[in-house]
Amino acid sequence: MPEVFNPGLLKAPYVTRRHLLYGGAVLAGDALLPRMARAQVPLVWYTGSQIEAVDQWADMFRQKTGTKVDYYRAGALNIARKFEQEVKAGNVQCSLIGGGLTGLLHQWAERGLLMSYNSPEYAHYPADTILPNFTGGPIKADVTSIIYNTELVKPEDVPKSWEDLLHPKWKGKMTMSDAASSSGALQWYGAIRKTFGRSYVEKLAKQNVLIRTGSGEVVNTVVSGERPLAAMVLIYHAEIAMSKGAKNLKVVVPSEGAPVGWTHLCIAAKAQNPEGAKRFMDFALGRDAQLAWQKEFFTGSMRNDLPPPADGSVRVDQVKRLASGPQDLQEFFDKNQEISDEWSELFK
Repeated sequence: MPEVFNPGLLKAPYVTRRHLLYGGAVLAGDALLPRMARAQVPLVWYTGSQIEAVDQWADMFRQKTGTKVDYYRAGALNIARKFEQEVKAGNVQCSLIGGGLTGLLHQWAERGLLMSYNSPEYAHYPADTILPNFTGGPIKADVTSIIYNTELVKPEDVPKSWEDLLHPKWKGKMTMSDAASSSGALQWYGAIRKTFGRSYVEKLAKQNVLIRTGSGEVVNTVVSGERPLAAMVLIYHAEIAMSKGAKNLKVVVPSEGAPVGWTHLCIAAKAQNPEGAKRFMDFALGRDAQLAWQKEFFTGSMRNDLPPPADGSVRVDQVKRLASGPQDLQEFFDKNQEISDEWSELFK
């Protein structure tokens, strides 16, 4: 993903004048920083979420608290690299950091790079979705599952299990996302392989599945009828397409369940604005913010008190999760290269 800066972070390399003044004061000694200046330290969020969604939350938080949120947006790997470099240099410039690399966030928590903060909002989420020692919570959940074209697939032929995808009638008629370019697709592969074994993914690879770069392309391929079935896609892309008029799409969650990935929000251990970061954590995990993203961007949420999502959408908190627990995600992260190489060997 391209790196994106909001107007508050346009000055090179990615800091405002207030950042520079604050950094100079820290170098001179924190005791020299006046209390008033300390209160004006900006709240900076490193995020991989889409710009429109980030802008919405930033605006909601500003209206609620009067605090401006600056952000730096990039892909998860670029954010991780940037944060690690800042930690090494002893100059962490963000207060909040979020991303879908759950295994890496676990490592950061163990290394003491993330602040422990037991948000009262955690009570509304499954305990196993909270990072160790209360160092982060899931601001969204992504289900990877099956979609199909209702004009081309008869009701009696709709796959009801993952095993159904191996039926000869689907050979040459399926598409899926490229795990070499999508962390969500790679996590799906790791979860499916762990659940059903290598023999299953080997058989699926022999079905001549059309590989598309990302979930958006997969959805377009199914809507157009080029392939009537997607063996795997991040389903919120399909839900967005349906909301925009794609009436020939439908989502299927197999009887066994589906892999679920997380985007967690964390507070840096050396956050520039720790109190502001705590308030934003409470806000982001709160009902209003979660409901706003669900309504506007079809973002999945594990929060337990939200109303049902729009028609055609999947209620994420009721999906049986396949190999999607903390230990599973840590294992996939540790074996990332091995899993990626195996996927490429089979599907590319």
